[in-house]
Amino acid sequence: MNTAQPVGLAVACQEMVFSLTGQGDVQDVTALRKQLLDIHASALSQHARVVRVNLADVEFMNSTGLGAFVSWIAELQKVATAERYKIELHGSSGRRWQRSSLHSLAAFGPLDVSVHFREA
Repeated sequence: MNTAQPVGLAVACQEMVFSLTGQGDVQDVTALRKQLLDIHASALSQHARVVRVNLADVEFMNSTGLGAFVSWIAELQKVATAERYKIELHGSSGRRWQRSSLHSLAAFGPLDVSVHFREA
């Protein structure tokens, strides 16, 4: 999987946006976990209200990669409710794995994580 590419940080609206591309059959999930935790730390320090993750161009992600996202959601849930940001997972309706897996990820943080799809 290619590394997370920060698309931008709009401080005025307190939103962070980044994209992942490629294959998510992560052999070394440590790098992905580190990136997600770095994004978490940045979101907290920037007082972001929303972190938007564009996964539409990720062709596939296995359970190891999804586990990195579960770890990120777990870290977010350790933060006081008033300090939390929302995670928006954006996928492509044309990618079967995303239609099921992204909703499963959201179930780990139903008040903090939402899923959105663009048409394929």
